[in-house]
Amino acid sequence: IREILGKNTTEPTKKSEKQLECLLTHCIKVPMLILDPALPANITLKDLPSLHPSFHSASDIFNVAKPKNPSTNVSVVVFDSSKDVEDAHAGMPKVNSRQTVWRGYLTTDKEVPGLVLMQDLAFLSGFPPTFKETNQLKTKLPENLSSKIKLLQLYSDASVALLKLNNPRGFQELNKQTKKNMTIDGKELTISPAYLLWDLSAISQSKQDEDVSASRFEDNEELRYSLRSIERHAPWVRNIFIVTNGQIPSWLNLDNPRVTIVTHQDVFQNLSHLPTFSSPAIESHIHRIEGLSQKFIYLNDDVMFGKDVWPDDFYSHSKGQKVYLTWPVPNCAEGCPGSWIKDGYCDKACNNSACDWDGGDCSGNSGGSRYGAGGGGTGSIGVGQPWQFGGGISSISYCNQGCANSWLADKFCDQACNVLSCGFDAGDCGQDHFHELYKVTLLPNQTHYVLPKGECLPYFSFAASERLQRPTFPAVTTKMKDHPQGLNLPQDLEIQKVGGGGASNAKLSSLIVSHVPKNNIGVNEVLPGRKLQHYIEAYPGFLPWERKKYFQDILDEEESLRTQLAYFTDSKHTGRQLKDTFADSLRYVNKILNSKFGFTSRKVPAHMPHMIDRIVMQELQDMFPEEFDKTSFHKVRHSEDMQFAFSYFYYLMSAVQPLNISQVFDEVDTDQSGILSDREIRTLATRIHDLPLSLQDLTGLEHMLINCSKMLPANITQLNNIPPTQEAYYDPNLPPVTKTLVTNCKPVTDKIHKAYKDKNKYRFEIMGEEEDAFKKIRTNVSHVVGQLDDIRKNPRKFVCLNDNIDHNHKDAQTVKAVLRDFYESMFPIPSQFELPREYRNRFLHMHELQEWRAYRDKLKFWTHCVLATLIMFTVFSFFAEQLIALKRKIFPRRRILKEASPNRIRV
Repeated sequence: IREILGKNTTEPTKKSEKQLECLLTHCIKVPMLILDPALPANITLKDLPSLHPSFHSASDIFNVAKPKNPSTNVSVVVFDSSKDVEDAHAGMPKVNSRQTVWRGYLTTDKEVPGLVLMQDLAFLSGFPPTFKETNQLKTKLPENLSSKIKLLQLYSDASVALLKLNNPRGFQELNKQTKKNMTIDGKELTISPAYLLWDLSAISQSKQDEDVSASRFEDNEELRYSLRSIERHAPWVRNIFIVTNGQIPSWLNLDNPRVTIVTHQDVFQNLSHLPTFSSPAIESHIHRIEGLSQKFIYLNDDVMFGKDVWPDDFYSHSKGQKVYLTWPVPNCAEGCPGSWIKDGYCDKACNNSACDWDGGDCSGNSGGSRYGAGGGGTGSIGVGQPWQFGGGISSISYCNQGCANSWLADKFCDQACNVLSCGFDAGDCGQDHFHELYKVTLLPNQTHYVLPKGECLPYFSFAASERLQRPTFPAVTTKMKDHPQGLNLPQDLEIQKVGGGGASNAKLSSLIVSHVPKNNIGVNEVLPGRKLQHYIEAYPGFLPWERKKYFQDILDEEESLRTQLAYFTDSKHTGRQLKDTFADSLRYVNKILNSKFGFTSRKVPAHMPHMIDRIVMQELQDMFPEEFDKTSFHKVRHSEDMQFAFSYFYYLMSAVQPLNISQVFDEVDTDQSGILSDREIRTLATRIHDLPLSLQDLTGLEHMLINCSKMLPANITQLNNIPPTQEAYYDPNLPPVTKTLVTNCKPVTDKIHKAYKDKNKYRFEIMGEEEDAFKKIRTNVSHVVGQLDDIRKNPRKFVCLNDNIDHNHKDAQTVKAVLRDFYESMFPIPSQFELPREYRNRFLHMHELQEWRAYRDKLKFWTHCVLATLIMFTVFSFFAEQLIALKRKIFPRRRILKEASPNRIRV
C-alpha cells in the first residue's frame, strides 16, 4: 500500500494514538503542550531547548496546579502556531516514563472536572456567522472592547473568538460592558471565561457507529418530559401528533383530545417501504399527517423547551423563517477543504466524483494543478514576473501561473507557489531558499526600513533581535497586510524602497514575516493538508497479543493507508465506507444541493425544534422525487438519505422566485392608475439605469416605449381603449404607458431583467446558537452532572439531551438515574397528557387498541339493539290495553266499516 501511495516502504511503522474528541462546549485545540510532571522551577524559556530540542520554537512557559491535586504542578508550553506545536509534539519521545505530554484545549464548559481557569484569556461569541477571517472581526470590534485586548484569534468553525486580555482583571470589566448591549451588526456579544484542559480520556470517547446502537432504542421517558415542557413553555400549541411504529406509552392519556397517535401506516404513501427504523425515512412523510397545520413544529422526543417560546422564535412576518445553524458540513473528500471547491483551479484531492471533480475545475481530468502547475517543484526555478490571469481580462494579479492568492501563507505547501516571485509560498514550503529574498532584520524601536534599488521581495527576520519582546500567547501568522497577529511589531511600520535616485513609497508584491527556527523544512517536503477525522472500530480480540495490542500500531497504519488509498485519485480500489452514516448523508445532500443551487459553504441545522411549512416541504420533494423515494425505502439510516432539516432549510434559503415584470410595474405605478405618468417613468428609469440619471437615459426609455407602441399589435397594447385625456406627457408622441405595453416591450423588459435580480422565494433569517443547548449524554457520571448543571445555571429555549450512553457499562444505571433526576427537577408537574400515577394503559400497541376499539364498537351496537328490543317488549307488556285503546281511537273509521259490512253479517 505504501508503494502504491508513493511512500517510503522501508521506514518503520510509527506509533499511532487513538483519536479522541473534545465533546465540550466551544472546545478548541490551541498551540499548547502540557508536561506532567512539571519542569524544574529554574528552567527558563532559553533553557527549554536543551531539555527538549523540539521545543526551540516555544514562545512562553508557565506552571499551573493540577485541578485534582493542587499540591503538584504541570508545565504549559505555548507556541506561536499550530504547526510549531505539532512539530514539537512529534519530536517528543513517544515512550517516556518520566514525563507525559498532552495537547492543550480551551473550552467554556466550566462544570467539567479537571479544568484550569485562564485569567488572561476569554471567549467572545454571539457575533454574526458571516465572519470567516480574524481581520474581518477585528475591524468590527467596538472600541471599548478592542482597547482591552492584546490579541484576537477567530475560530469560525466553533463560532467563537479567543481574546488575549491586557490584564487578568479585564474580564470582569468586559463582562459588565457586554451586559450593557455590546453588539456587532445588531448581534449581542457574549464574553465567557476560558478554561484549560488536557486529559480528554475522561470526557471523550472515540466516535462509533450509532445507527443500531442500544441507545437508539432505550427509553428514558424523554417523551413524558418533552410533553411537560410543551405544556409549561409553549401553551399556545393546539394539537400534538406523536408518530410511532404503533407503540403507545403506558402513561399517555389517550382520551385527551389534543393528543393523537399517528402510525407509520397513516403517513407512508408506499406501504411496501414498511417496516422501517430509519428516522430520515419517517421524517420525509410527517407533513402528510391528517389535520396538521400548514406551519407546524417538529421535534424529536429527546428535545424539549427550557424557557418560554413563542411562534416568533421560529417565524416572523417581517423576516420570515428563522434558521438555526451549527457546525459546517464535513469535507467531501479527505484533504479537500470546502474553500478549494470551484475556485478556478484543479485540486488533485478534490478531483473525484464525491467533490464533483472539484466543482468542475478539473472537468473529469485525473491531474491537479495545485501540486505541479506552472512554477515547478523546486524553489530555484520559476522566477518570472507576476502572472496576469486571463490575459489581463479579470485584472487580478497572481505571483505565478497556477498559484492563487488565497494559497499564500495558508500553512499548506503549494508547489505552484514555491517560487521566488511568490516568496516560496510565503514560507509555507520552508526557508531553505530564503537567502534569495532580501532580509530585513527587525530591530527594537525602529519603524522605518529602506529597501535597496531593485529589491521588492523582503522578509522580516527576528533571529537577531533577542531583545524584542515576545508574546505570551500563541497566534497564527496570517497573510501579510499590516503585520501578523501575535507578533509585537511596531504600530506604524514603514517600508521604503529606493530607486531612480530618490526615495518613494511603493506597494510590495509580497511581504513575509519569518521567525527562523533551528530546524528548517525542506522545500521539496509537502506539508500535510487538513484531513477529515476517520475513526476505526476497535476489536480487542481474545488472544494475548490482541488484548495487549502489540501490533496495534501496524494495524492502525494499515487502516490509515487504506483510507488514503480510497481517496487517491488514480486508485482503482473501491471507494471509502465511513462508519458515520449521518456525516456521509450530509455530504450526499450537499452534493445534490451543489448541483441544483451552486457551490457554497453550508452548515448543519441545530438539533432542536423546527418549524416546517407543508407547502415548502412538498415543493422540495417534488423537486427531488427519486431521492426522497429512495430515502423512504431505506430500512435503517443510510449514507444516501435526504436529511430532513438540512435539505428543507437549504431549499428554503436557496429557492428563487423569477422576476415578475407586472410586480415591477405595480411598484412604480404609485397612484395605481394603471398608466405611468412622467414622474413614474422617471422612477422606472432610475431603477434600470445607474445614477446620476442623464437626459439620454430618460429619453432612450421613452423612445423604446414609443417604438413598441408602433410595432406591437393593437390587441396586445390595447391603447385604443385608453381615453386620450387620462394622462398627458411632456413628449406628445409618447403613448399611454400601460402595463401591457411595458410587459410586452422586449427592450424594456430586458433592461428590467438586467437591473433586477431574482429574489429569494422565501424570507429567512440565520440565527446563532445562543438559545440551543445540545448535550451528548455519555457514561461518565461526573461529566454528565456537569453538563446538566450547565443547563440548570444557563437555561436555553431549546434543550436536546442526546442518549449516547453505553448501556452495558457499570455506570449506565447511575447516569440514567442522574438524567431522570434532572428531568424531574426541570419538569416536576405532570401534564394533562399523562394518566394519573396509579393508572396504566391497557394496550401498548395501536393494533391491539384498534382491535379492542372495533370489538367495543360491535359490542356497543348489539348491546343497544338488545336494550331497544327489551324496552319495546316492556312497553307492550305494561301498556297493552292503553295501546289498543289508543289504536282504536286513532283508526275508528276502519272499525265502523267492518261492522256495517253485509257480507260479514251473513257469515
